Order: sequence, then C-alpha cells, then structure tokens
Amino acid sequence: NVALPVELSESEQKELLTKYVQENFVDEGMVADVAIHRDHPDNPHAHVMLTNRPFNPDGTWGIKSKKQYILDDNGNKTYTGT
Repeated sequence: NVALPVELSESEQKELLTKYVQENFVDEGMVADVAIHRDHPDNPHAHVMLTNRPFNPDGTWGIKSKKQYILDDNGNKTYTGT
C-alpha cells in the first residue's frame, strides 16, 4: 500500500506514483501492477504488486526462487535464506 497526498490533484497523485514505481521498482528490473483507490476522499492510496522473479539480460524470465523454512526449537518457522 502507498498513501497518496490528499493535497495533490488526481493527475498529480498519478504522476507522483508512476515516477516512484518507475524509479524504485521498474528501473530495477521488476514488473509492477498498480491500482489506485479513491473510495474515500480522505484516504487516496494505491496498491502495488511486484514480481519476485528476475529477468535475464536477454529479457526472458529468470529462475523462480522459493523460500524454505526450518523449525526452531519451539516449532516456529525460521527462514533459511534460500
């Protein structure tokens, strides 16, 4: 979720969000899906969904990664880093 400033017009909010997503995610090789919500005038916000799968230099999809967990001494899941 990304909050959008209520002080900006709808077009300014969209421009700000597009620039933020471009610079922070798309320019780093991610694909972003953005949905702006204005269902309440005091809470304009956007949902940004991102890929977890990298691109290869030739533009094809890279290998999927998957989190693997182990259980600690209390039986709680602990991330292994792989």
